[in-house]
Amino acid sequence: MSNTREKTINYFNDLDTFARKELKYHGIKRNCPICGIDNQDIALPKAKYVFVKCKKCGLTYIKNILPDTDTFYENNKKYEEGWRNTNIQKTKELDPQEKRILKSVKNRGNLLDIWCGFGRTLYHFKDYFGSVEGIELNEYISKIGRDLFGVKITKDIEVLEDSSYDCIILHQVIEHLASFDLFKKVHKLLNKDGKVFIGCPFMDSLSMRILKQKHIHVQSIAHINMFNFKSFKAFAKKYGFKIESIKTDNNIDVRLSDFLCIKKGNFFHRHNRIRFNRFSSAIFLLTNFFLEKTNLLSKMKLGSYLEVVLVKE
Repeated sequence: MSNTREKTINYFNDLDTFARKELKYHGIKRNCPICGIDNQDIALPKAKYVFVKCKKCGLTYIKNILPDTDTFYENNKKYEEGWRNTNIQKTKELDPQEKRILKSVKNRGNLLDIWCGFGRTLYHFKDYFGSVEGIELNEYISKIGRDLFGVKITKDIEVLEDSSYDCIILHQVIEHLASFDLFKKVHKLLNKDGKVFIGCPFMDSLSMRILKQKHIHVQSIAHINMFNFKSFKAFAKKYGFKIESIKTDNNIDVRLSDFLCIKKGNFFHRHNRIRFNRFSSAIFLLTNFFLEKTNLLSKMKLGSYLEVVLVKE
């Protein structure tokens, strides 16, 4: 196994150990963050954390969470350590999702990327929008983005209360939020004809159905909300948005790097130590190759990630 891979796996294990200790002494219980009710069934009986599914809206969420998720991402050195293992490349090449965003946005005035990380998407979009800026809680991460990419990244969304945006991006954010009240501010910041783009893990994906509690999406305390189509519709309605489009990507969530890390006839799924045998590895590899060529997974709405476009109701 490569040294980088080992460091990444160790990081996730250390973060998991930290989270479990914090939950034992400081964890808090919550109701459904969409409905606000305590009416749920256990969703993943064998998972590390207590995942439940709301009987009303269908959201799957962790019942017991850390008391302050913002502080966890803002000050946690173990969280920063994971970002230090990230390979940051200064390239203008757009990824497939960024291309889809550009295709959907007609008014390319002001863009805001919330929890933008290093700001790579901001850098990619500098030439396409009138202005681009981001929000990132962790100062270590945002400083690298400002220095490397020359983009505007601030920490507090409150300073933007007099601003307005034609495009707001929340990519891999909503699954981390203890409360969705952030979207009250997003609604206020969005122009009348503006669009919100959200990407997040999909609870009803093919890979989740196969791997269940073994899936990397539910292997840590980071992902505390797992959406499906039903729960996203309930969420959008509550916060005053209309869903313009909702679909999945075409990803079965198995990477070639998983197979490059084969050890004693097994491979590791993403950044954890869960092993699969040669037969499972071959099935996953062949299936992924077939699905990528046919776009079948997206057509069947079984991809690993949801891609949602919201407009004001």
